[in-house]
Amino acid sequence: MRHLAKDSEDFVRSEVAKNPFTPVSVLEVLSKNPNLDIRLSLVDNPSIPLHVQTRLLEKLASSRNSWVREEVSGRTASPPEVLEVLSKDRDDQVRLRVARNSSTPGVVLETFSKDISRFIRYHVAGNSSAPFRVLVDLSKDSDDGVRFVVAKNPSTPVAVLEDLCKDSKAIVRLGVGKNTGTPESVLEVLAKDSEMDVRRVVSENSSAPILVLEALSKDSHFEVRRGVAANTSAPDHVLSSLASDRAWQVRSAVASNPVASVDTRDQSLRHWVIRLQRASLREKSIREGRAPSPQVPISPADLVRALNWLECIPSDADNKALTKASRSKDWLTRFGVALHPSATEGMLKLLIHDSDPDVAAAARIQSVELDKSAS
Repeated sequence: MRHLAKDSEDFVRSEVAKNPFTPVSVLEVLSKNPNLDIRLSLVDNPSIPLHVQTRLLEKLASSRNSWVREEVSGRTASPPEVLEVLSKDRDDQVRLRVARNSSTPGVVLETFSKDISRFIRYHVAGNSSAPFRVLVDLSKDSDDGVRFVVAKNPSTPVAVLEDLCKDSKAIVRLGVGKNTGTPESVLEVLAKDSEMDVRRVVSENSSAPILVLEALSKDSHFEVRRGVAANTSAPDHVLSSLASDRAWQVRSAVASNPVASVDTRDQSLRHWVIRLQRASLREKSIREGRAPSPQVPISPADLVRALNWLECIPSDADNKALTKASRSKDWLTRFGVALHPSATEGMLKLLIHDSDPDVAAAARIQSVELDKSAS
């Protein structure tokens, strides 16, 4: 490391400055390097002594280059006194970075909350370290964008959220609906909001109670139902009902939800399989010069032919070919094996544990069909 710290290439020395295993004595030498990139890299090294880091940040904060001061103003390691000085910087971008820095002192954030620039107030409103009184004041800001950011700030007090959920601007109520810290009683109110987007964000909120998710799963807008379908807090009986939803976007969200039971995911996938079968039949009809009949389910032979066209399964797929295809790196090829009429019980048992959820679900469906035909 000592040798590399003296390398002729700035990039190499910068990498040495970042390395947490670089000896402290070497870090102290690099802290005096004139190259700004090297010194900025050094600031983020977890092994740098606090006194060296503080001295370095103080020097960098007085740099003539605004981009350097901007970098310092965004570092949570920057000392409070440095951030206080930078809060009065002539460069707007520097001040913006100070406003959103969680290490910025409360007294600075309080001053910023009255700034003429709505962008400064916007960043203070989203600061997780903003004091209670600052969030209360900004919740009454004349700019609805500022109130929106306060509404979705996880640090915003419950009493403030209860007031903001009655805001005349939908964007502000939407912010409350997104906030995972919003109490259940407020989410219950917002679940009945006249604006679809407000109900949608509530349906996506992991803190939404079961009764709210049950109600929203019956919403007339598919976007709201899709939010419930993708919500990892949704109970399986709600996901099961959405697995047969008329909108494919909702069924797809259920199929991708990691908390949905195997049976629920299979139920949502069945619609997708039928659509694939119909699409394959349409392709077959067009290629044979006949009018397509998309509403007629295809036979196993038609499906195999469609997979031939996609070059997923060879036309002469015997047991050996299907066994090889079942181990393919291509998910669609394995999917084809799972749906193939000649797939054996052994192949399906293997594919039931496939890493791809669609392949695994298709194998489970075919395994059930195989059991039925055997009995």
